[in-house]
Amino acid sequence: AGAVIERQVLHLSQLVDDLLDVSRLTRDSIELRREALDLREVVDHAIETAQPAITAAGLHLSCHSGSQPLMVFGDALRLGQCITNLLTNAAKFTPRGGRVDVQLSEEGGRVRLEVSDNGVGIAPDSLERIFELFVQEQSSGHGGHSGLGLGLALTRKLVLLHGGSVVAFSRGLGQGSRFVIELPLTEVVPVPVPMPAAQPAALPAGPSAGARVLLIEDNEDAATLLAQLLEHSGHSVRVAHLGATALALATQEMPDVVLLDIGLPDHDGYDVCRRLRALPGGAEAIVVALTGWGADHERDRALQAGCDAHLTKPVAPDTLLALLDRLRTARVEPELVRA
Repeated sequence: AGAVIERQVLHLSQLVDDLLDVSRLTRDSIELRREALDLREVVDHAIETAQPAITAAGLHLSCHSGSQPLMVFGDALRLGQCITNLLTNAAKFTPRGGRVDVQLSEEGGRVRLEVSDNGVGIAPDSLERIFELFVQEQSSGHGGHSGLGLGLALTRKLVLLHGGSVVAFSRGLGQGSRFVIELPLTEVVPVPVPMPAAQPAALPAGPSAGARVLLIEDNEDAATLLAQLLEHSGHSVRVAHLGATALALATQEMPDVVLLDIGLPDHDGYDVCRRLRALPGGAEAIVVALTGWGADHERDRALQAGCDAHLTKPVAPDTLLALLDRLRTARVEPELVRA
C-alpha cells in the first residue's frame, strides 16, 4: 500500500509541475537557461529518467545516436523534459513486448531526434490535436490510460522556444507513431548568457492571491490537482467531494470563492449554488461553475442559479486564475465566461 501511495503522490506532483509549467508558458514567464549542449548527452539522461516506465511497460528500447557530437544551444533541463515526455508517452501507448526506438542525426544544419514506437498509433485527423492542451487522442486505444493531456502540449511549446519544431507521424490506429524534434545545430560554441537564479515553482501572485476557496469536486484526483495549483498561487483551499459536505463547510465559514462542479453525486450543483447564496454571507461569495456541460442552456442555468461565471472543463489554469483576479478585483454583474 505504501508503494502505491508513493507512486500516486509522485504522479500528482508531476501533474502539478506540468500545470505550473503550462501557466508559466501561457504567461510568457518561463526562462530558459541556455548553453551549448551535446544533445546526445541530454537524450542519455532522458532515457535514464524514463527507463523505469519503459521497463514497467515491458518494452524494448534502442537508441542510435552516432559517435559525433550534436551540438545545440538550449536548456538541458527543458530539452530533457521534452524527450522524457515523448518516451513516457510511448511507454503509455505501446503494448507489452513492443519496442521504442530513439534516433539522433544531423541534416541541413539541424539536429533531428526521432522517437518511434509500434504502439496504438494516432488517427490522421488527430496528429495536430494531440499537441493541444488537455487532449489525449491515444487514450482510448490502449489500457485506458488517463491523464490531463499536458505532456505533448508542453513539449511543443518548449521546443518552439528553442527555435525548433516537433511533429507527429502515424499511419493510423494500430500502426505505431513517430515523433520528430528538430533543433538548430550550433556550429560555434556560444558564450552562455548569465540567467537569473531559478525561482521557486509558484505562480505569480495576482489580485486573487489570498482568497479563501471552497472547491467542490467529486473527482478526487482532479480536486487534489486543482487544490495544489490554487495553493501554489497563494490561496487557502478547502475541498468537498459532496454537495452536503460543501454546504456544511460553508455554514462554518463562508469562503471568498466557490469553485463548483455541477455534476455532483448527491446534489444538483445548481441547487447547491442556490443554497450557498441563502446562507449568511453567501450573497457576497464568488461562485464559479466548473462543468463538462458547455451548452448555452447550461450557461443560462448557471446564471439563473446565482453563479458569477461558467467555465467548461477542461479549464486552462491561467484562464481560471485570470478569472478569479478579475472577479475579485472588481465585483461586477454576473457574467458567463466561455472557455
